Amino acid sequence: MGNPCSAGQGRRGEARRIPKSSPRSISRKGGGWKNSDQKGILSSGDEPILGTMKFAKQFRYRFGDIDDAGIAYYPSFFHYFHQVFEDWWQDALGIPYAEVLHKQHFGLPAVHIESDFLGQIRYGDEPWIGLRIIGLGKHSVHFEFWMSKDEQGKQRLAVARIRTVSVDMRHMSKQPIPEPWKKIFEEWLEDPGPSPFRKDQ
Repeated sequence: MGNPCSAGQGRRGEARRIPKSSPRSISRKGGGWKNSDQKGILSSGDEPILGTMKFAKQFRYRFGDIDDAGIAYYPSFFHYFHQVFEDWWQDALGIPYAEVLHKQHFGLPAVHIESDFLGQIRYGDEPWIGLRIIGLGKHSVHFEFWMSKDEQGKQRLAVARIRTVSVDMRHMSKQPIPEPWKKIFEEWLEDPGPSPFRKDQ
């Protein structure tokens, strides 16, 4: 199944896993990956909003992601969040999500989403997208996703909290999270901290 604490390496678009025991991020310099002392936190001014990032990838926005106003079509944010979710399984947990769905019959469909869109994305932009687990129940996993112009997560463009429910894919019926996966998710679990969403004006 792979080591959930291993770090990904390689070309742009590949994942970074930040070990839970270390607040340091891994940044790409030259041809490889190099440790840095920059924390992967999302902030508003000097106030941290999100905790240490656990998994992040850089994406390039394509022509088809952009609407007639010249900015990202908002559903594309969720499309990229789900791509990060899928890559997290393969790159950090060591197994393709397709195999989990089709062979283990375990799925995590979304049942509730909260989000704020905080900045504009244009054609050719290359934002960083990350995820972490902020809640874990008998049947549910609560994820937090962020999108930022920088890999440290300080120039945030969007943030979302997505609650998923464990289902048996053969019947699409709710089931307890399988114990092996629950133990792995517990290793990723973090205090959600303060809400990252804007208050009503």
